[in-house]
Amino acid sequence: MTLRVAVTGAGPAGFTVVAALLTADDLDVSVDLIDRAELPDGLLRHGPAAGRQRLRGAAAHVDVVLGDERVTYFGNVEVGSRITLDELRRTADAVVLASGAPQDLPLDIAGRDSVGIGSISHVQAWLAGGADVDVDELDLAMDTAVLLGVSADTLGIAEVLCGRIPAAVSDEIGVRLANSRLRYVQLVDPRSPSETSVPQQLPENLVVRNELTPVGVVGRNRARAVRCVHPPDRYGRVVTEDLRAQLLLRQRADSFYWSGIDEERGHIAHDGARVLAGGAPVLGLYVAGWAGRDPADRGSHSEDAAALLAAIRSDREALTPADTTLADVLAARGIEASRLNGWSAAAVTDELLDRFAGEGQLPLADYESLMDQVDED
Repeated sequence: MTLRVAVTGAGPAGFTVVAALLTADDLDVSVDLIDRAELPDGLLRHGPAAGRQRLRGAAAHVDVVLGDERVTYFGNVEVGSRITLDELRRTADAVVLASGAPQDLPLDIAGRDSVGIGSISHVQAWLAGGADVDVDELDLAMDTAVLLGVSADTLGIAEVLCGRIPAAVSDEIGVRLANSRLRYVQLVDPRSPSETSVPQQLPENLVVRNELTPVGVVGRNRARAVRCVHPPDRYGRVVTEDLRAQLLLRQRADSFYWSGIDEERGHIAHDGARVLAGGAPVLGLYVAGWAGRDPADRGSHSEDAAALLAAIRSDREALTPADTTLADVLAARGIEASRLNGWSAAAVTDELLDRFAGEGQLPLADYESLMDQVDED
């Protein structure tokens, strides 16, 4: 009998899980892959700095997984808000939460899909030498970076990017940081200075900007700047300001995303990939990737997928069969999910690489040239 599995998150962990399910000879599966983004292009957003060969390999992997007739993609669906986790569980025999670090917030502004936008978790995993992030994956060829939100995490990463190299990093990462071209880092937060806590001693090239709200990313092919608005003045006028940034790191939430399940250090608590609620495993609910472990911890997406398969095999006979389909649940809620409609990761990657080759990969030489592009972008 076919095992129906729903996987939330079309990022590295989600694709690793789906690939493992498809290649498990002892399991007859059908998979619904769900993501809050319109298209499953999360693996392609590191840009040419990650290497043409690496990007093309990732794109080929995406197309192989999504090209399998057993896989159906549902985009623009955020589990936990647009549909509940309980609703999703009715559509599958097993549900896998692989949506990344629970406290990483999406960037809900224009241009949010630009190359050069990442997360604090990604940089933390890179600094720790985690198996999920390649040493050469973080692009340090740019000269400016903007981190969204003032917190202990963003301040710590900002100081590293400004040149304070941690003693615990590997020699390879230390060399890359020492040779970084970054010369100016800004932290942007819509709150007032009295609402944020900032150390008195900061690196000279680190600036905290309060009372600025990001509204868009400037850049045709990759992030070049982030457009912000100041609070209205006493006449109600709103002033915009563009902050140069080729690296833009998203904000983190202060609270745990998933309700009704156990939390452990900001991540989903689990036992052998089985999600815990009230200290007990929830039959049919599993976790993989950074949703269930800190990016800086030991482990890897492939190890998580192996643990998940072992749990599903053990639980197989006891799983509650699905009593509806995801398509029916979405239709009943009036939610129109995006589909692939012939989309190809390989074709998108080739187009992106060609465009980068045409304009050059290095940051623009001066800020005035950048602003000349704003209206076009």
